[in-house]
Amino acid sequence: MSSYSDSYRNAKNTQSKPATSQTPVGIDPVTKEAQIKVDGFGQVIALLEVADPSFRDSLINRIAAKDPQLARQIRSTLGMN
Repeated sequence: MSSYSDSYRNAKNTQSKPATSQTPVGIDPVTKEAQIKVDGFGQVIALLEVADPSFRDSLINRIAAKDPQLARQIRSTLGMN
């Protein structure tokens, strides 16, 4: 019959040590093909195309306050010029 301390010691010895720098399964950090490509601009355009007009204008105006060229590009892409 084993004691609690024997069970604890056995469980502690069989636990794996956490790796300090693990790569997620299925990701090869070396190749560019393994990277997930995200089209942030396209996602913003898709969001704004279906957004409420007042929300869309409000968001574009806030963007324009920080980056006027980006706001012009968004308006142009949305056909708002």
